[in-house]
Amino acid sequence: MSESAPNSPENLPKLDPVAVFFALGYDSRWAILKLLADGRARSTGEVATALGRKLDGTGKQLKILSDAGVLDFLRGEDRRQAVFRIAAARLRAPAMLDLGFCVVDLNQP
Repeated sequence: MSESAPNSPENLPKLDPVAVFFALGYDSRWAILKLLADGRARSTGEVATALGRKLDGTGKQLKILSDAGVLDFLRGEDRRQAVFRIAAARLRAPAMLDLGFCVVDLNQP
């Protein structure tokens, strides 16, 4: 019996497809995923600046994606240092997001 690597898709929590599709079904959240598709972790402020959006609205969209399990939320020493990212195990290839029940090509419009 072989064990899977700790950072493999098999070790990630199973996602609820309804919650995931709800999270993916909004233009702002899709833009956030495309931005984070390179695997880098970014703060709410960095995401808001990169997308030309307001901080509060961006924070809300990041929380929805995080609550659905699409993004990881990494808490820093204080709130300003918290960052969001796509789990490395969910990135099958650059911009290819493996959700466990489907693979999403983030290069698509």
